[in-house]
Amino acid sequence: MKALNLLCTSIDDLKNQFNNLAKDFNPNLAIAFASSHFDIEKLPAFFQERQVELAGCTSLSETYNKTIHKKQASIMLIEMDESAFQSYADKHDGFDGYAQGKELAEKALTVFENPAILLLVSGVNFDGSSIVNGINKITNGKIPLYGALASDDFQFVATYTLGSKGNFENGIQAIIFDTDKVQVKGASYSGWKEIGATHTITKATKNIVYEINGKPALDEFQKYFNMRTNGTLESEKITDLLMQFPLKITREDGRILVRSILHSNEEDKSLILAGAVKEGDVFKFCSAPDLEVMDNTINSFKELQQEIPDAACSFMISCGARLAVFGPLLEREINGIYNLWEKPVIGFFSSGEIGPVRNSRNLFEFQNVTCTVLTLAPISQ
Repeated sequence: MKALNLLCTSIDDLKNQFNNLAKDFNPNLAIAFASSHFDIEKLPAFFQERQVELAGCTSLSETYNKTIHKKQASIMLIEMDESAFQSYADKHDGFDGYAQGKELAEKALTVFENPAILLLVSGVNFDGSSIVNGINKITNGKIPLYGALASDDFQFVATYTLGSKGNFENGIQAIIFDTDKVQVKGASYSGWKEIGATHTITKATKNIVYEINGKPALDEFQKYFNMRTNGTLESEKITDLLMQFPLKITREDGRILVRSILHSNEEDKSLILAGAVKEGDVFKFCSAPDLEVMDNTINSFKELQQEIPDAACSFMISCGARLAVFGPLLEREINGIYNLWEKPVIGFFSSGEIGPVRNSRNLFEFQNVTCTVLTLAPISQ
């Protein structure tokens, strides 16, 4: 297995860099995280012409090795045994992907005896937990599952999956790996801590919360944090504020779920979350941690590095809330993760992450305010 990452400002820049690849490097898989301001509509045809399978999605911001970028494309080119992976693409209704998750899991188990899935999903109002629940229904959480929800530079207008069959606004794009031929290992870390009083979700439908404590959800949020979000602030600043205070839900069975607030609806005073909740869920808001959380994040991935010391490449998917809180300072965390392997790394800031959870009855869950790292490594012969 060989891997090389590219950071591109335009499709012409990508063409130039691709044309200058070493002659003995023949990639057959491209994983791309790109701003919606990039020439994303040209990516499928570009890679089709070069017989390279494409999988990716739009992003909030992109990462490349040790740095954070905006309005660019961060692309990983991989050369591996063609029998070691298979692409999958589908669409959903814009809100729920439970049935599609079951279908994807069944497909994965059909093509490989021991599959692992990299899953990317688009849709501004999509319930990320629905597709993960569908997959776990079939696999009982035993298939390694990593991925994220696409973003669109905090615009919340339209997000896209990127693939060889085209780009889809409400899309599902996945790469199914054969873990008998390639090692697929990852880990997740959050660090967000709950604060203050306990609240109850009293009216909700899937990932839309209409009432908290019997009152309009947005009003309760504004009141609790003593802030206004009704047009007196720019939309990007509003989103920054909402994403900094996710809900940490504790269920009766002991499960802990963290749900980020993606955006709000001023008309019905609702909060749109990255994943589903239930009426009656009890939660506390979380506050952003201090800078120490970045060191804790790096340290949490050292165990993964020890398990997979010879990774060919890695992917870092981090919640947009982390960028909203720490801004450029987050490059400290990205530097630390890169230095663990010193191999090509790409990533992006997402609207929700999929990865392993230690205290979950399923090993892999839809999460928020986490940093998830996925590594690919060759199997020793």
